[in-house]
Amino acid sequence: PASMEARFRVDVRVQTEVLKIDRARKVVSVRSEATGEEYDEPYDKLLISTGASPVRPPFPGADLPEVFTLRNMEDCDRIHDYVALKRPERALVVGGGFIGVEMAENLVHSGIRVSLAEMADQILAPLDYEMACILHRHMRKKGVDLKLGTSLQAVERGEDGLICRLGDGTAETFDMVLLAIGVRADNGLAREAGLE
Repeated sequence: PASMEARFRVDVRVQTEVLKIDRARKVVSVRSEATGEEYDEPYDKLLISTGASPVRPPFPGADLPEVFTLRNMEDCDRIHDYVALKRPERALVVGGGFIGVEMAENLVHSGIRVSLAEMADQILAPLDYEMACILHRHMRKKGVDLKLGTSLQAVERGEDGLICRLGDGTAETFDMVLLAIGVRADNGLAREAGLE
């Protein structure tokens, strides 16, 4: 924060959360996580840059503790700790984008048997299908069970792990599930302020 202030004249307030936007008064209500203090901060113009949250579809079992998303370092630490402590043998990665493919690779390197479910007929949608097929072969060669053209419909706790019901009608058991199916704009503040 000090270097941002010195170099760009930007007042950076870490451990601070904006609670509400009052457009009529042109102030934001703020809380300092460090002190617990709440105060109003006036503005002339307001730029809302609150980022995004990982998509967690409302299917049964999405909130089980062994179902992870990956968006920030806290998520990464939670996954790392789970792998280190619980030693899962089987993981289902849902989503064949960059994060899903990266996670599949890292889980394989951790000695975990990985399945990757992707709704499309290929991973990494920005690639041409022919290029994606090269990656399909490579991932299968590394032991990843690619389940293309299918999705995750539900997760329930079973005797031997998480029973995952897939869109193709099959059900398989895994020790952990990682949802890597995209992000959604974190626009709650803007919505509450009545912005379109």
